[in-house]
Amino acid sequence: MRNTTYLLIGSGILIVLLHKAAPEPLQYPRSETVNVTDNYHGVPVSDPYRWLEDDNSKRTKAWVEKQNSFTNSYLRRIPFRRKIEKRLTELWDYPSYSIPFQKGKRIYYYKNYGLQNQSVLYVQDNIDSEASIFLDPNKFSSDGTVSLGGTYFSNDNTYMGYAIQRAGSDWREFYILNTETGQLLDDHLEWLKFSGMSWSGKGFYYNAFPKPVSGEELSASNENSKVFYHILGTKQEDDELIFFDPKTPRISPYPSTTDDGRFLMLYKSKGTYGQSLAVKDLSDPGSELIQIVEDYDSETSIIDHIDDQLIAITDRNTPNRKVVLIDLDNPNESSWKTI
Repeated sequence: MRNTTYLLIGSGILIVLLHKAAPEPLQYPRSETVNVTDNYHGVPVSDPYRWLEDDNSKRTKAWVEKQNSFTNSYLRRIPFRRKIEKRLTELWDYPSYSIPFQKGKRIYYYKNYGLQNQSVLYVQDNIDSEASIFLDPNKFSSDGTVSLGGTYFSNDNTYMGYAIQRAGSDWREFYILNTETGQLLDDHLEWLKFSGMSWSGKGFYYNAFPKPVSGEELSASNENSKVFYHILGTKQEDDELIFFDPKTPRISPYPSTTDDGRFLMLYKSKGTYGQSLAVKDLSDPGSELIQIVEDYDSETSIIDHIDDQLIAITDRNTPNRKVVLIDLDNPNESSWKTI
């Protein structure tokens, strides 16, 4: 009798499983293929989705729209999605602070109440004074697609430059704030990429690319980067060209200055590792760039200077890096002194 009961129960379960509706197979949007083949050193390489590289074409935009619609329709059907959202919101909803830092007499720090898209930069006159908002990146745009890319204080802390980036792009724009009044200056620089502000004198050094052809802003090659010097209160088109080598369009130059603005360092790189280095004494108007490192096989970075000599950290001919002293009157590597 017991065996008969077990048999009936097992049969019932099997019937239910067999008749249970199978999950509906996903119907992915069709991705069109084209007949495109490249030949690399005698080896044919097919590239059937080459047409998707044109991100501004109507076909590509339609493809993206279909892919997004398909993905979102699937995500909306997840039954526990709201529970995940609710729990993550609870975990994220707490105030957080950055480490405070001092610029001149003022103290700055970032604060996020918990659910803000971007942390807000606060300032206070001293450790006991009340803080106020100095820069709120959440007000850059109504849809939250414009982010703060970096902040750069002038040597005397009178100005703070900041970079914005739109919709996750590498392209940057520079703006300048007066730290005394909070007033936004008229200066506005565009078509910057992978650049900071290196302050010295009445302005700062930066690197920028040529303005791309309309429609190619997101697909143009990173070539022909130039280093400029911008004086506050002037237009970008009037900026002084500091460095450009048309023979090496893919070399990436990057300017930097010592904290007191006396020395300009010009770094150049070919990729993610290795850089050459040249230095110019800005206190001498007639000085030229002095080449310190010519190749791209190592990384040498200037930390500061003392007694007209440069303090640098380098990994040249050393496995764990070392700190060295470089005399600009005799900059050959053989004359570097290990600190």
